[in-house]
Amino acid sequence: MHANLKARCRRAVGIECVTARHLIAAQALDQLDEQLTDEERAADALSGVELVDGDATLAASHDFSHVYVFDRVFSAVTLRALAAVLARSRWLVLVSSKPPKVWRTCGLRKAAPVARLRFVTTGRERCTCFVYVNQNY
Repeated sequence: MHANLKARCRRAVGIECVTARHLIAAQALDQLDEQLTDEERAADALSGVELVDGDATLAASHDFSHVYVFDRVFSAVTLRALAAVLARSRWLVLVSSKPPKVWRTCGLRKAAPVARLRFVTTGRERCTCFVYVNQNY
């Protein structure tokens, strides 16, 4: 939602494998929609937002240019499954809390680290994340 509103991207997809969290996201989207200005509403500011209640690791691939993974609590099994999907996907930028060694160990070798930064989530958690580019593109 933030990417769509702030960066004016054409499409922003949120995939949440926990239904309760998906419902929270849907509620937040509804609340954002209610707060849009007339100008934002006329521009259809949230039209590119899609929320999916599903498991991102089960897809054959993802057609996203920029991928943000809130993976701080992912198990090794989940990371390996996601790495396999990302290896088949044509993403350009990946943002993750996992360092390069973790992704390489999980089999995602096309992720080249380009930055490390600290940020605060909307839930006020402090995180270190790594920015990767897809070295195949």
